Amino acid sequence: MVALTALTPAGGSASDHDAIKAQLSFAGWAQPVETQPAQLAFSGWAQTGAPQPAALAFAGWAQTGTVQTASLSFAGWAQNDRTQEAQLSFSGWALTDEAQEAQLSFTGWAQTNQTQAAQLAFSGWSMGETELDGTLSFAGCTRDDTIPPGPPLPQSTVQAHFSSTDTDPNMDLEGNWIVRWEDAEQSLAHVTLTKGGERLCIASGDGCWIDFTRDPAAPWSIDMVLPGITIFSTEATIGPGRRFSAQYYYSVLGHWGGTSEGTATPDVIVGEWSYGDKNGRETWERVRGRVTGAVGNDGVAAGTGAAATVTSDYSGEAINMRGNRPGASLIILGEKLWGRQRVWIPQESGIEIGRVSYLCEDWQTTDTSYYDGHACLTRGDTVGLRLEFNIWWDAKPGRHYVYVNDAAIPFDLVLRDYPECGV
Repeated sequence: MVALTALTPAGGSASDHDAIKAQLSFAGWAQPVETQPAQLAFSGWAQTGAPQPAALAFAGWAQTGTVQTASLSFAGWAQNDRTQEAQLSFSGWALTDEAQEAQLSFTGWAQTNQTQAAQLAFSGWSMGETELDGTLSFAGCTRDDTIPPGPPLPQSTVQAHFSSTDTDPNMDLEGNWIVRWEDAEQSLAHVTLTKGGERLCIASGDGCWIDFTRDPAAPWSIDMVLPGITIFSTEATIGPGRRFSAQYYYSVLGHWGGTSEGTATPDVIVGEWSYGDKNGRETWERVRGRVTGAVGNDGVAAGTGAAATVTSDYSGEAINMRGNRPGASLIILGEKLWGRQRVWIPQESGIEIGRVSYLCEDWQTTDTSYYDGHACLTRGDTVGLRLEFNIWWDAKPGRHYVYVNDAAIPFDLVLRDYPECGV
C-alpha cells in the first residue's frame, strides 16, 4: 500500500517556499522472519546556476546469503534564489511485530526561478509470503495539473463531433459557395448553404454548455449576398441523386426571384437558372476557408502549428454562474473565413466558446468584429475569427486545441492564481 503525503518544507509554511513538484510510486514487498540491515545513501549536487542530477541509492538486505538490491532514482530541479530545506522520510516494514524506521533528510539547493518536475521511482521485491505496508512522504507538491504539449485529437474524432448533428446524407454540401449566372441581370453572388443550426446553451449536468446544435428536421436554406440588394434566407431542396432546386428571393434574377435546378457534387453545383421565359447556365463553386495562425490575448501572433498564449484568471468552483466566470479571447487568422465555419473545443477542457465573431481586413486598425458572417464581404476578405471564451473552474493551464473545420490550432492557457499543487 502506498501513501503519498504533501508535507510542509522544513523551515516554514507551504506559502513560504516555492512548490517542489514530484511524483512518487512505490511497490510493496513481503519479508521473511529475520530482519536484515538496510542502508540509504544520498549523493548531492552542486548549487550552481542549473539543476544538477542527484541519486538516491537503496541497498537491500540479504536472505540466505543473497543480497537483494533496488534503486531509487532522483532528478534534481530548480527553485528560487533561496536555499530550500525539505525532508524525505521513509517509514519501514515489520518482520515480526516490530516496525523499523529510517529517515533520510537533505538540505536543498539554490537554482533559478523555474520549477522543474522531479520524479522518484521505487520498485519493490518479494522475500517471503507476508505482504507488509510501507509509506513514502515527500515535502512539496505531489501533483501538477499543467497539461504538457501533446498532439491534437485525430481528425476522425473531430469530424465525428462535427457530424454528430448531421443527419442528412448530403450534409457535405453545407458551407460557403460562389454562384455565377450566365446571361442574367446579376452575374455573381456569395452564398452560404446550410441546414439550420446555431450556438445554444445545451443542458449539461447542473447547468448548460454553449455548443453548436441543429434541428434534424430543419430545411436547407440559402443565405445570399448581392451588393445593393437586401436578401433574406430562402429554402432549397437537395433530393435523391443530389438534385438541387431553389426559389430565389425577390430581385434575384428578376423582380419576383428566379428559380434554380442542378446537380451537386461536394465542390461544384451545375445547373440552369430561369425567370419567366429567360434562362441560362448556373454554376456554384465551393469556397473553403484557410487557417494561417492565431493571436493570443497578449497580442502576440503565432504561425501555423505554433501555440498562442491565452491568459485568464482562476476563480474556483464556488463561482459557478456563467456571467461571473473569467473570460478570455483568441483570434484565429486566415483567409475566406466568412459564412459557416465549424468551431469546437471539447467540453472536458473546461473552456467554453461563448461567441464567435468575424474579422475584416481592417480589424487591426478598427478593432471591430461582426457577428454577421457576411459582414466583411463588402469590405474585402474575412481574415479572422474572434473566439470569446468562458473559463470554467475545472479548466487546467497548459496546452489546449481549438478545432476550426479541419484545422487544429494549439494555444497555451495561463491561469493567474491557479493553485500551485493543482485542484
